[in-house]
Amino acid sequence: MFTTFFVVITFGIYKSWYITRPMGTIFHPNMLFASLPFGLACLYGVIMPQLPNYTPESFHGDIFVGLALVGLVFMIWTPPFLKPWWIKMLEKEYVYCLPILIEEARRMGRWQWEARVRTPKQMQSWIDEVILKRKEDINQLWKEYQQHMRRKYGKGNYYVPEHRRKS
Repeated sequence: MFTTFFVVITFGIYKSWYITRPMGTIFHPNMLFASLPFGLACLYGVIMPQLPNYTPESFHGDIFVGLALVGLVFMIWTPPFLKPWWIKMLEKEYVYCLPILIEEARRMGRWQWEARVRTPKQMQSWIDEVILKRKEDINQLWKEYQQHMRRKYGKGNYYVPEHRRKS
């Protein structure tokens, strides 16, 4: 179950878990990334006793516990290869205005937003609409982001999103 949940979300079939937080504040969106190692640990715990040469001594609890710990690490720090394409895109190009995008997605509603952003082209179209709708707020966030990045890394030593580059 855990592994299936991870695969469905990673391939972008179900996106609203991250943006609209269907479980409320009980579960953090990064809990998804722990589902892969947790799922593998559960599979190990179920399959191992079914093997013909199984003895209680042959069950390696350290593997089970290790996978669970890897799951906790993935919740805290998510390796880039586990993140779905659309999260990578949002974090790379729109990190400065992500709070506004999340607010607009929640306002739109979980299932309506999910249907609206099925493909990369639809996702970009929705983002462009939000940027036009909330232009002043997003420009203010961009200025704050630039100031923060200049203080932290110096002028010109940080990534400028593609849509914010001057031609």
